[in-house]
Amino acid sequence: MNATMDISVGPNLTPAEAERIWSLGKASVVFALLEQSKMLREQQAGMPNDLTPATPSSGVPTSQKPPPKSRRKTPGKKPGQPGRRRPTPVEFDETQDHRADTCPDCGGPLNGCTQTRERFVEDIPEDLKPKVTRHVIHRDWCPGCKRHIEGKVTDALPGSQLGNRMLVLSAWMPRVTSQGALGNTLSQVASVLDHHLRMEVSQTGLLAMWHRLADVLWPWYEEIRQEALKSRVLHGDESGWRVN
Repeated sequence: MNATMDISVGPNLTPAEAERIWSLGKASVVFALLEQSKMLREQQAGMPNDLTPATPSSGVPTSQKPPPKSRRKTPGKKPGQPGRRRPTPVEFDETQDHRADTCPDCGGPLNGCTQTRERFVEDIPEDLKPKVTRHVIHRDWCPGCKRHIEGKVTDALPGSQLGNRMLVLSAWMPRVTSQGALGNTLSQVASVLDHHLRMEVSQTGLLAMWHRLADVLWPWYEEIRQEALKSRVLHGDESGWRVN
């Protein structure tokens, strides 16, 4: 039995070690088999019946994986290193004074002091509403071309009632980016513009604007595609994505 305990009875058991266990007698063989059975039960604990110890981690469903091990290191920077936070604004739009009338604990009066501290809060304005600009487009006569010439409005696409900033924001919201997935539906985008930004727009209107934006950006997209096709080296993104 003591001699058997010196032999590895795990998955790396060699034929020579097996013969040595056999030569030690019946008790050694029984002990080795029991140890093998114990190790097999420990490996299969928490595993589904249709999985084996050889199943790779990618083949095990997330819901059936054992709980992750606790982190040994405390998250965050090490003690003594400077922290990172939102920088203090250099400019501010208004100032509000805050002074307690009475003590919140005993309710007694307070003696005025000159000590103060500052706190800066950034937020969207309470009266957030769209900015409407009236564009007066002058038409002047060109004697050479024999036609009227108009000044161009660059704040929006031709014939569009929504500005370029609102158009780009609405087109970005349903996009799935590499940094994160917004993935908003068409109805959700229209709801955000209507309820939060007070910019009433229909779903069909959004689709029409997005198609017009695609027509404007298409030449740049095609130029990038042609450069990629003519490149000597192309790098493909072969990252896996779990389904079911």
